Amino acid sequence: LPDAPRLSESQAGALDAIVLAGGTLLITGATAQGPGSAPLTCLGGAKVTETRQGLRSSMWEIPPEQADDFPSCRSTPWLDPGPELWKVQPGPDTQTWLHLVPESPLGPPEECWVGDAREEIPGLLRTFFGSGQSLWLPWKGAALCETLGTENPLRFLQDVLFELCGAVSVAPDLS
Repeated sequence: LPDAPRLSESQAGALDAIVLAGGTLLITGATAQGPGSAPLTCLGGAKVTETRQGLRSSMWEIPPEQADDFPSCRSTPWLDPGPELWKVQPGPDTQTWLHLVPESPLGPPEECWVGDAREEIPGLLRTFFGSGQSLWLPWKGAALCETLGTENPLRFLQDVLFELCGAVSVAPDLS
């Protein structure tokens, strides 16, 4: 469900029911976070605490201890979040991945000095709910595949779909 900030009570209830019954819901952006939106219970209480806009040099990092969950990104564990992301406070039973490398004080946009600074802002959250699960990318990852055309967001999203969501590839040998 790509960046749908406002959901009605019936839409949120239907999505929660799908997850409760064993389905998987993958959302991106600020889904169900807009004014007047019905909450998605399947997110386990995770909520947006801040919106960051105008990003030029921030990157998501897949830390070494999470590399096995994203096998397609082992050689390039960095992802561009795009110009906007949402800082999310995870719920108590929410699993998180990725760390945010904050805006670089030197060099954007051509080359950035990264340094050791990392923010504990998750780039992917998963909550088990009933017999199913919800996964939330609080950034517009899928849209970046289309606009930037780079391989890394595509490979990352494939890993999310096939490794974490349990989707089955219909053409595993297709490159």
